[in-house]
Amino acid sequence: MKKILLFLLDGYADWEAGFVSAKLNKPELGFEVQTISLETQTVTSQGNFVTNTANTLESFDDFDKLSAFVLIGGTGWGNQHLIKGYHPNVYDESSSASITALIDECLIRQHIIVAGICDGATFLADNGYLNKIDHTGNSLVHLQNKGLDYAGAAHFKELQAVSFGKIITANGTAPLEFTRELLLCLGMLDGRNQVDEWYQTYKQGYFIMTCHETYQIGKPSQKNTKNGLPTFLCFFYSAQFISFCRPCCSR
Repeated sequence: MKKILLFLLDGYADWEAGFVSAKLNKPELGFEVQTISLETQTVTSQGNFVTNTANTLESFDDFDKLSAFVLIGGTGWGNQHLIKGYHPNVYDESSSASITALIDECLIRQHIIVAGICDGATFLADNGYLNKIDHTGNSLVHLQNKGLDYAGAAHFKELQAVSFGKIITANGTAPLEFTRELLLCLGMLDGRNQVDEWYQTYKQGYFIMTCHETYQIGKPSQKNTKNGLPTFLCFFYSAQFISFCRPCCSR
């Protein structure tokens, strides 16, 4: 079973971990989500969810089965003095070094992705991981103010989520986009189309589906086609687990 580690601190952002943990924890696909933190075994989210983490930084060593190390954002990064720009005089260099040691172990292995959202991305910036690669974060100003060793402004992208090589970064308001990039990099769904369908369903409540001839419903008009194939507007009602499609006009 391949492992996906979610790094959580006290005050972690529930919404940033929600889609990632639910969508990536798929034993039937060979993926299992586990949690990891500093020395403490219990952390509490901003929404007051108490989480008993399964691993500590010191104890984890199963890198052969690890597929992704995911840094979830929240208030703990600043409150626990893990990012230099928050409280430089009380910066916890030892704890930060234990996190970067695990990141380094991941990056020297070709099969492991490192991903950071919100201040998880700020931590990556603060420790020089984003200086030479395309990336995003809560904002360029935030990375510059909080990441005292950050020198990657030329590579910052005003996007919700960015993948570059083995590193994924995202804005704290982008848990869906963050999960989408992880799904694509891990190859968990059957190609980009399925990932985009999942993303559009949760982002907008529907997605545009292009159907091949064997799946045509009736005879759509000429303006209801895209690249010669009929398009359908698909709505999903999760409460009833019902879906239906109707022809729509491509734009």
